[in-house]
Amino acid sequence: MPSVLEIRWIMRPASLLVVVAAACVGEPDSSPWSVADSAGVRVVEIAVEPVALPVYASVGELEFTVGSIDGTDGPAFGDVGEVRSLPGGDVLVTESRSQTVGVYDRSGRTLARMGGRGDGPGEFRFLHVAGVAGDTLWIWDPIPQRLTPLSRSGRVWPVVTFEHELADRPGDLRRLADGGFVARTRFQPLDPLDPKYAESKVWTDSLVLRRLDAEGLEIDTIAIAAAEQLLREIWPSPTGEGDGRPVGAMLPFGTQAHWAIDSIGNSVVVDGTSGQMVLRDVRGSIRTVVRFASPPRPLPEAEVERLRRSRLDDVESSPFRPMVERVFSKELLPTAFPRVGGLLVGESGTIWVAQYATFPEEVTEWTAFAPDGEPLGRLSLPARFQAREFGEAYVLGAHTDEFGVQRVQRYRLERP
Repeated sequence: MPSVLEIRWIMRPASLLVVVAAACVGEPDSSPWSVADSAGVRVVEIAVEPVALPVYASVGELEFTVGSIDGTDGPAFGDVGEVRSLPGGDVLVTESRSQTVGVYDRSGRTLARMGGRGDGPGEFRFLHVAGVAGDTLWIWDPIPQRLTPLSRSGRVWPVVTFEHELADRPGDLRRLADGGFVARTRFQPLDPLDPKYAESKVWTDSLVLRRLDAEGLEIDTIAIAAAEQLLREIWPSPTGEGDGRPVGAMLPFGTQAHWAIDSIGNSVVVDGTSGQMVLRDVRGSIRTVVRFASPPRPLPEAEVERLRRSRLDDVESSPFRPMVERVFSKELLPTAFPRVGGLLVGESGTIWVAQYATFPEEVTEWTAFAPDGEPLGRLSLPARFQAREFGEAYVLGAHTDEFGVQRVQRYRLERP
């Protein structure tokens, strides 16, 4: 039986196939991308910036909104995290500040609200949605390394704990359709007290995807990539005892890796700086590599200053302020914008890649790719709307107005 990704390729609109074929055969130099084979790996090279690709879809009717200012006409969201569609049309919304999970219908009525900040059963410190299976919501908390199944009605099922030690503690977890998992870990834990970190050093973190079985036993490593760049320092202990404490700050406009996975385990990893995208099958074998040949957008000094002011305002009276100032030193700043600011995989395997923006709420430009890596075209979203999920004919996400009020919204997607 073909995988989800293969089904999506078979069902691609014939008109798109005709256009690509005509460009490749009749006018080989006119296509904005080319496809080649390298040792059995498809290589897709894109010659233009994503904004120069044809329009794949446009935003249509606002289908529904969940949320209100004061809670009288729906929930008053504090800090929307993940948003997921549930079978039957309801919506799952997590809130980062309160560490809660809510289930709402399309009219905004609260059907269930569970969780809360803490260490007790059904409470969380840093929750992530690991998956949805029927009426069960799987919530992963990397701080206690605990997987909590919840029912849509709010019942807490027995917590799942893995008895097998992984190479490193998973920071994120995704549940697959077969009951197994993919864990996001690091390649090598950092020893912050190592003498080589006694002075400021730039540390490139790693992103490692590991396949686990239903009991949490590691089956295989399916991907390794460079991830965030951080300035690491060892600060003296506040009490004057011990070896000191490690601190870190992400470099502005620095390297970052994005990853996504479909329900059966096909994975996508994107280098945020270069935009290179690597598609792997469930065994971790590389199927496709997507590259950009065009130069990245230059990074203006005014944009650096805008981000610098914002970060300094966040740490106005914090001891971290001098470190934030150090990460904006000229020798640590790139000369170009990163290419990618987000990654999502749609329900049928379509890959959605966001163009980088200085602040997450400013991300509006997305590019759709077929499951084989060929670009389908671009999509522009409304301002201040952050996409959280793409369906075949909709986009679901969170809108933040000029007063900071958040609402969950779903728009119809219309295709030419």
